[in-house]
Amino acid sequence: MSGQSRELNLDSWGEAHREAYRRAVAHLAERRPEAVASLVGGCWVADTGELHLPFLGQQLRVKWRQGDVLLGGRPAPLAVSIIVLHHLLESTGAEVQGRWITFKEISGGSVYYPTYRARTIEPLVREFGRCPQRLLPAAVPLGGVELAGVGRVGVLLQVFPRFPLGIGLWPGDEEVPPSGTILYDVTAPGHLPTEDIVVVTELVVRKLLQCGGKGRVGEKR
Repeated sequence: MSGQSRELNLDSWGEAHREAYRRAVAHLAERRPEAVASLVGGCWVADTGELHLPFLGQQLRVKWRQGDVLLGGRPAPLAVSIIVLHHLLESTGAEVQGRWITFKEISGGSVYYPTYRARTIEPLVREFGRCPQRLLPAAVPLGGVELAGVGRVGVLLQVFPRFPLGIGLWPGDEEVPPSGTILYDVTAPGHLPTEDIVVVTELVVRKLLQCGGKGRVGEKR
């Protein structure tokens, strides 16, 4: 499956991405839902033919036969649907080990890093860096909790049951500008390909900016 992946850009969704979704649905139909649910920490509901999976403080429902992904009872955005289906297909079932790594430590991370940083860390720092105390209130609607020992202010977000994400911010001072970091459990590459980790992280950042009340990633302030 990984070999068929393309880099997903949230601002340029087109036929290639719709085709990626259709391929993922077709591959999913070949898998045993009970086994997949066990791998990702979800719940298979045979009566309704759905797999239920927590996602950023909400409950996802995946209609197995159709491949439809529902979030809050409504069809999920295409970006979310593709990420969810890729997670269901790619997950090795590795349990969280509680050992953090940066994106650069993930295979291929150095290649993606300039794009990754521009789409994730930089918008976070622009929005929250001068006042990192605003980060936790923005994370709470997404199920976020305080994360000690990461940055001046840190938050932990459970993207999927076996895919946690940590964010830390430092406010800087008169000599040092604000900075930030995003961390992944060492098992993260066993649950999503590298290019999809970029996209799911950008999705999280956009949600944080929305909850923080400042709009879209990439806006100049």
